[in-house]
Amino acid sequence: MPWSQHQNRVAVILAACAVVIVVAALLLVRQQPDTRGMYTTHGRQVRDPRGRPFLMHGFSRPSLEWLTMGDHLSKGDVDLMASWGANTIRIPTNQDFLLEDSCHYASTYLQTLDQLVDWIIADGMNTMIDLHWSDRNEQCIGKMGQQLMADERSLLFWQRMAEHYRQNPHVFFDLYNEPHNVTWDCWLRHR
Repeated sequence: MPWSQHQNRVAVILAACAVVIVVAALLLVRQQPDTRGMYTTHGRQVRDPRGRPFLMHGFSRPSLEWLTMGDHLSKGDVDLMASWGANTIRIPTNQDFLLEDSCHYASTYLQTLDQLVDWIIADGMNTMIDLHWSDRNEQCIGKMGQQLMADERSLLFWQRMAEHYRQNPHVFFDLYNEPHNVTWDCWLRHR
């Protein structure tokens, strides 16, 4: 094969490789949380601090709903989720571990939650705190778990969370995990 044909083939192959690399890079780019200002909503849409639509891509990191210290929580978990393209990590929680008048209160619970939130934000992601387990308005509920609906004590939980994270634009709140078997009367009474 003459040298000029060989050069043309190499040039075409290199150009094709460059196109593949650019396309792959564009596909791998994830929408990073904006670090300036607060997120807002517009109708059903979440918007970043610049006013652009923000689509959450993420994972749930369970265990703080059933264990006060979590189950094998680590920076490595968070790093892995970030490497998979997440921009938001959901953390299921338990109101009885946070509320001081509960029989299940754990004085280190908020510190554990803060550590996980700090790891998530350090990796450029947002945190969604989810109230996963409530207590049917019983301070000393025997068997903890997910209830049908949030309760009056859930308001105390969210007041505490809102006060604690009010200056952190990278902490979102998921008010209650999967309310179910609740009548419309209950929804209308609490609106």
